[in-house]
Amino acid sequence: MISENIKTLALELAKTLKETDEFKDMKEKEEILKEDSDAQAMLLEFQKNQEEFVKKRSRGEMDEKLAETIRGIQDNLEKNANIVNFIKSYGNFVTLLGEVGDVISEELMFDIGEVYRHV
Repeated sequence: MISENIKTLALELAKTLKETDEFKDMKEKEEILKEDSDAQAMLLEFQKNQEEFVKKRSRGEMDEKLAETIRGIQDNLEKNANIVNFIKSYGNFVTLLGEVGDVISEELMFDIGEVYRHV
């Protein structure tokens, strides 16, 4: 169980991270993306097709037509500025979190991110 001291410090870190430009930019881009009905429809269609593809693959089936549909949707997703902007800003925030993890790892002399790199 996490001690109150560590929990307090973790909450302080989270509050500090919320004030970073990277976090604010990501949240701004997320809101813009949520308001883009075309992007939301494409993302939903992509998710639906991807789930169907994974189900078929797990049964040993290969549906080339479905794979081509997914590639077409991906191409369209990559052309939507709101999606691209969100992905970029999300990546920037994740990079920041990785750098924070690196600082913690260095101080602990223990690589806290190792488990995620070997999954």
